Amino acid sequence: MNPIVYAGHKLLAYEHAYDFYQYIVGGVAYRKKLLSGLLNHKSLTFVDLGCGTASMCSSIPDSYKYIGIDNWQPYLDKAADRFPNFRFMKEDLSRPGWSEKFELNEPAIFSAFGLLHHLNDQQALEFMSETRSGMNQESVFFSVDPIITSHSSKISKWFAKNDRGKFLRSEYELQSLFERVGFRSEFILKRNELNIPLDTIEITATKF
Repeated sequence: MNPIVYAGHKLLAYEHAYDFYQYIVGGVAYRKKLLSGLLNHKSLTFVDLGCGTASMCSSIPDSYKYIGIDNWQPYLDKAADRFPNFRFMKEDLSRPGWSEKFELNEPAIFSAFGLLHHLNDQQALEFMSETRSGMNQESVFFSVDPIITSHSSKISKWFAKNDRGKFLRSEYELQSLFERVGFRSEFILKRNELNIPLDTIEITATKF
């Protein structure tokens, strides 16, 4: 790995550096744009999987029940300090059992912004299966991750390959994962959503 990229990855473990990077590359604006569409769903419960520092909470109405889950305590500490009215949990999303730690008796929005490409296939299947078990028939699961396609530019491919997540998947591979777990899904490829040239794939899924 390029030593500059390696140093950058290490730096992103610090919550302030992570927030600054997300702001500069347009990740915060992109998430808020996605959030505005998701909040049109009839649910008033939002489960943020891999929430990081939960910057999107500033755009979530107080009327929503919000649960943010991540496995990195420094991110969660900053999120809890900024948004004390929301709930945050430290859990390894690639292991079973985390959805049993909260009760949802209503439709919910489950989001995974930039999470799946950090998980290998077995971890991804565990995560998606656990997510599905926490959903009812009216809930929706939304994810977005980097992707490389035949139309991706060289620089877009570079950014995707040098992300901290090392498990990039094609649209077909992602579709296969969702089907194996029991999801009905829709896929949309996006370009130019960030301030860096990076192609993304947005996936909306519901239970069969």
